[in-house]
Amino acid sequence: GDYIEQSGIKVSEILIDIKESQQKLLSEQKELQESHSQSEKLKVELQNDTYELQLNENQKQGLLAQTQGEEKKYQELLAKVEQQKMELFNFGTASNLNDIVQSIDSYKKPNKKYWDYNHFYSQKDSRWADIKIGGTKYSMRDYGCAITSVAMVYKFKGKNYTPKTILTSPEFIKKGQAIIYWPTGWYKTAFTKETVNAQLEKGKVVIAHIKKGNTDGHFVVIHHNDNNSSTNGYVVNDPYFGANLYLGTSMDLLGKLGTNMKTSINYIIISN
Repeated sequence: GDYIEQSGIKVSEILIDIKESQQKLLSEQKELQESHSQSEKLKVELQNDTYELQLNENQKQGLLAQTQGEEKKYQELLAKVEQQKMELFNFGTASNLNDIVQSIDSYKKPNKKYWDYNHFYSQKDSRWADIKIGGTKYSMRDYGCAITSVAMVYKFKGKNYTPKTILTSPEFIKKGQAIIYWPTGWYKTAFTKETVNAQLEKGKVVIAHIKKGNTDGHFVVIHHNDNNSSTNGYVVNDPYFGANLYLGTSMDLLGKLGTNMKTSINYIIISN
């Protein structure tokens, strides 16, 4: 009886040891998994940091190549890049972006006879959304409205250029020079109904720059006038918010993104 009792005690002790060892192993396994996850996270962060450093270096080298290394010219071109960037709203920074996008359907839409989906492109399209612009660190998704608008203008002209086509075109993109470069034949002018209507009557479209506050902005393509007496009644294809919106809708949506600010039409771009 004593032997059986002692054997039972030893078995119990062994079971306890096994259980404790099992718990220890599970704990160590969990620590290893957490350590591995942290290691992978740090690896991704390091890769992102390295990539951004390389993009910055590429931008610097591109600018230096354009200026043959002359410091004064380099600084002037760098300032131009930053000025261009300041003209555009960074959609990735708006904490209320999803709410604003979901509100689009609540806005009144233009008459269907003015709708046009055949010439629409989105800067969020997965085919180019994550491509960086001109050797900079700025993505199409966040800063690609100008390039996407240019692609739409070309499509209205009957040329099947995509935003990706424009991204690789030295006519519009110069290495190290962010956002967009307007070549000969594309010019800025003041926004007036008379100017816009004259272009639309010729069967052309117009790119409009919506200004938010004193700095940020967004490009859209005006393709019809629904005969509304209001300037905001033009019909636009918006590279970020979608096709066939009123100009006033795009202005309102942009104004509500991030910090709520008043918007206005800063200028228009016309192509020959």
